[in-house]
Amino acid sequence: MKFTYCILLYTFFQFLVTDVYPQSHKPTIEKQPGWVTVIKVDYLKSNLDNRAEDGYSDLNYEKQVSLVHKAVYYRTVVHILSEAGIQDQSQISVDFDPSYQTVAFHSIKIIRGNQDISQLNLANFKTIQQEKELKRSIYNGSLTAVLFLEDIRKDDIIEYSYTIKGFNPIVKNHYAEVYLTQFGVPVYQIFYKLIVPKSRNVTVKNTITTVQPKIETLGDEITYEWVMNEVAPLDLDDNLPSWYDCYPAVMVSEFKSWKEVNDWAMELYPFPATLPSNLLQKVQEIKLKYATVEEQVTAALRFVQDDVRYMGVEMGVSSHKPHAPAQIFKQRYGDCKDKAFLLCTLLRGLHVEAYPVLTNTSFKKTIGTWLPSPYAFNHVTVCAKVNNKTYWFDATSSYQRGPLQTISYPDYQTGLVIQPGTTSLTIIPLQETGKVTSKEIFYVTSSNGPVRLKVITTSSGSFADDIRYSFNSNSTKQIQKSYKELYTPYFKKVEADSLTYKDDDNTGFFTSTEYYTINDFWENNQDKSKILLEPYFINSVIKKPKSEKRVMPFALTYPARYEEQIEIQLPEDWPIEEGNFNFSEAAFAFDYKYSKPDNNTILLQYNYQNKQDHITPIETADYLDELTDANKTVAFGLTNRSNAYSSTLDANPGNGFTAAYVVLGIFALATYLYRRNRRADY
Repeated sequence: MKFTYCILLYTFFQFLVTDVYPQSHKPTIEKQPGWVTVIKVDYLKSNLDNRAEDGYSDLNYEKQVSLVHKAVYYRTVVHILSEAGIQDQSQISVDFDPSYQTVAFHSIKIIRGNQDISQLNLANFKTIQQEKELKRSIYNGSLTAVLFLEDIRKDDIIEYSYTIKGFNPIVKNHYAEVYLTQFGVPVYQIFYKLIVPKSRNVTVKNTITTVQPKIETLGDEITYEWVMNEVAPLDLDDNLPSWYDCYPAVMVSEFKSWKEVNDWAMELYPFPATLPSNLLQKVQEIKLKYATVEEQVTAALRFVQDDVRYMGVEMGVSSHKPHAPAQIFKQRYGDCKDKAFLLCTLLRGLHVEAYPVLTNTSFKKTIGTWLPSPYAFNHVTVCAKVNNKTYWFDATSSYQRGPLQTISYPDYQTGLVIQPGTTSLTIIPLQETGKVTSKEIFYVTSSNGPVRLKVITTSSGSFADDIRYSFNSNSTKQIQKSYKELYTPYFKKVEADSLTYKDDDNTGFFTSTEYYTINDFWENNQDKSKILLEPYFINSVIKKPKSEKRVMPFALTYPARYEEQIEIQLPEDWPIEEGNFNFSEAAFAFDYKYSKPDNNTILLQYNYQNKQDHITPIETADYLDELTDANKTVAFGLTNRSNAYSSTLDANPGNGFTAAYVVLGIFALATYLYRRNRRADY
């Protein structure tokens, strides 16, 4: 059904765009613009080839921008090093928005020895509509000009240049851009040029680079040029926080302050003086059904989150400008800015102060170090004030339940609240009270037979939101299979018997109950049976850097609040070694204890919490030391040797968190990543 729906939707939009954007939007062939600087390329460079990837090296990358002509010129030169490079570089594709852009090619050639072989033939171009983001329910109407190159061989040099004409009118003749000065692959030459009319003022800011522009004034224009030669690839540490801005760059912006960005954005969100009839009816319906303002706000939030499906039609100015709230309400779909605008409008109808908030789901607080620009943001959320308390809502989150005070908000860290008087970014505190509590009960009836396992997991806050989304979007069979994956690294012969769940709308708690049969619970060796028990859920959350020698921060799962109990019900009395352990440092706290509530029961209790979303390079050694110490006692062993029972505290590198960790709720994590990526649509 979903597949058929996507095909029908895509076919509809193909028809729509064919009608609106006809054949005239195919690329053209033109001479190189006169304002472009001609750069000499050394085709014989090879000293960085050993660090190149995908079978080719980048000899030259150019981007030249003219604000006067509203055009961007590109020139690319690559050297094919292997058959892999032939496969990767035998296609030239250029994306553009036909509502305000056109594409003109100037040169496409193959340099083979002393030969220059032209492949610039307009008849060979295909203009297609790929809609690369349709899987994320975003339709932007962009087109792609594609040319399949012929007869590409090893050692060929491919060189092509083109100009994209037209700037998005939504920014009203304001220009902002980021020019990267280093990439993940080597580039022999990078050249940037920016032509600015004297009547316009741009601010230039370097980040992690010292490269300086050559600035010239010619008539009524100021020209900036940046040249970088022999640029080695940037080596990245593993598992970086999304907000870590590690690429050297030059930032350019005509926006002088965040106030200017706010003033620009306020025009995009013109709240109606009086509510349209359909919205007024919805507001009255909410007021009649719910008595308190907290209940009314919660009802409005749930309506926009769950009843207005996520779908973005972002052609042209709609990349940043939301549709009218009445239209969004009627069509029952919209992207993040549409849903945020609708929610704000409904809340205002309920006499609740509410504003759109521009955020960046990846770079988060780091945007505070950037030059002001609308392009610093990729998402829109909502700030509301209810009974003198500030709340933050993400209208693209689905299936959030529980009272208003427990509604979670992603850790976006900072945002621009679009309201009169805003002059700076606002720090957004973490709005998350949720956690995961799991109890695993092993029913052991003998030292060599199968063992029954019952798992009861209760989640709240964002943890419950993600699990709830999984259960609403996928079959129980799929989820049961993914949950089983948590135990397969420990028990190869585990069978999933059943899975049930209970969702409490009032509290927001989501509880699942799983039953398993484990046929290889005991490790039998001659006259001895042994089992190592570990905090299976918590093991999957703890992350370990590959090396303590880092120059970049290491990302941690955050927020992470997990309580895990393991109860082993034994057929007879079993003496154990009790213990109470606490490990804590700047990034995390981990405590656990082993006890014996009664003769036939052993109880292992674990609590883990990450205090921050990363560790700095300096903190890495201490972090690893604490993990190593914890790992020495985190696994609890039970041994049966000829009816002589014992227990041990074991370091277990085979399954413990010193090894590659399994992913908690593999299916739920995939769902979360989908939801997070879907939000980044602005």
